[in-house]
Amino acid sequence: MKYSIALGGLLLTVYLLNLRLEVMEVDAAQYASIAREMWESGSYLQVYHRGEDYLDKPPLLFWLSSAVFHLTGPTTIGYKLPALLALLLGLWATYGLSKLWYNPRIALWATWMSGSSQAYLLMSHDIRTDGLLTGFLLTAFWQISRYFIQQKKSGLVLAAVAVGLGMLAKGPIALILFGSGVGLHLILKRDWKNLLNLQWISFLAIVALLLLPMCIGLYQQFDLHPEKEVYGLQGPSGLRFFFWTQSFGRITGEIYWANDTTFFYFFHTILWDFQPWVFLFIPALLDRLIRFRQGSEWLTIGAFLFGFLALSTSRYKLPHYIFPLLPLASIITAQFLDRIALRIRLLRGLGSLLHLLFVLLLISCIYFFKPDNFLIPISIVLGWGIFTWILYSGQLTKDRWLAAMGFGSVFFGLMMSLYVYPAILPFQSETTVGKEIKAGKWPSTFGSLGLVGHSLDFYAGKIIPMHPVEALPSLPEGYHLYTDSGGLEVLQRQSRPFHIQAQYDDYHITALSLPFLLERTRKTRVKATYVISLGPATTSP
Repeated sequence: MKYSIALGGLLLTVYLLNLRLEVMEVDAAQYASIAREMWESGSYLQVYHRGEDYLDKPPLLFWLSSAVFHLTGPTTIGYKLPALLALLLGLWATYGLSKLWYNPRIALWATWMSGSSQAYLLMSHDIRTDGLLTGFLLTAFWQISRYFIQQKKSGLVLAAVAVGLGMLAKGPIALILFGSGVGLHLILKRDWKNLLNLQWISFLAIVALLLLPMCIGLYQQFDLHPEKEVYGLQGPSGLRFFFWTQSFGRITGEIYWANDTTFFYFFHTILWDFQPWVFLFIPALLDRLIRFRQGSEWLTIGAFLFGFLALSTSRYKLPHYIFPLLPLASIITAQFLDRIALRIRLLRGLGSLLHLLFVLLLISCIYFFKPDNFLIPISIVLGWGIFTWILYSGQLTKDRWLAAMGFGSVFFGLMMSLYVYPAILPFQSETTVGKEIKAGKWPSTFGSLGLVGHSLDFYAGKIIPMHPVEALPSLPEGYHLYTDSGGLEVLQRQSRPFHIQAQYDDYHITALSLPFLLERTRKTRVKATYVISLGPATTSP
């Protein structure tokens, strides 16, 4: 692909810049806080959050980040680095998988589509467990393909290791997606020899061996203690929770997690998550379904379809749940683009849609967040010019179109990293206060009233006590609290004297809305949070 080195360098630059951005509430901040607590306590098999039993996500992200903390300390970069490395592994595996089944050109295209998609750009910043699953799932498909095509036994072993790590990152979904892709592929190939191969027993044994430390920890922490109640579950089995409840319980209703989403939720979230490639992916998917029996491999289509439909039946859905499927969508799209005849008007028409990203960035400079210096709007105009030149100058080839589309998407990600996120993140007041505690601005006698902020703990470098209203009478004068207007009202009702030391604008930044983005209406959407000291007079920190 033309300009591949320059574009790859730009993409890697965005990934690295995203490492420095503060973790966002709620999930990423919670996971970072758990990893910090694990690093501090040394409890790796039994996972705790704020000193209490944690029973939700598998521990791999916590293990890896806490291991890096031994080198970097509990820092933002230290937390994010393992997931970024897994994402880069996923891109390498996407290339290797596509090259094995198709050709180097399709492999390069699929890798570029995957890495420049908005989902991948977001995963490099908002670090959750999906990035790890993405990298290990693609690695598993790549290595098992080496086993099928090249008879490399190392491929079977490495695929098993990747599946095991994927399960340690996200749960049984890793084995389910792998099994659905491999099973469909072998059945349609009528490859009964590999389907009934006894070496799958060795495969499962390797997976089980990797899961053993986690299983021991879950058994010791929960199964041996039926008196425990965690997240409303009385005496939960840690092993059953991992292998069944956490994943399948969302479908069967065994677990209470649910939100108001329909079966078609992911049908519209993918329209942004897989930008700028989604409008080519839709006909690519339809074409692949029509030509279903004509494919050379069914790993990608099998895992994508089964995963997409299975996740759509869950009673609790969030957009990032389908992110690990999008590299598979990239392979389907790249193969389709390689096969079809060039449609210059169609491709230029799709490319023209990306002008909206540059327009949105310029609108942001005027109406949303005014840049601190003139370099941001100049850079946006310059980037817009480069995008326009790649798309419209000279003869439009498929390589040139891919370069233009990917550049537009990655440049948008660059501006998000350099301009938009730095403007939004200060409204996460938990992070601001946590950093102030760490810097010594506030005394060690510090707690929270009515607010839960995982980034408060992470950036403070310690667990900040959360006090119930009933504990207020026992708190001494001079004690500092992080709270909101609701907390102030409680203090006033109890006639407890206090003094406001600092006030902050706060907003749940992962749920952006137009009234918040617009500078003229932002004050109507942000809420005030405070650091107060108990007592009638100001207590100097």
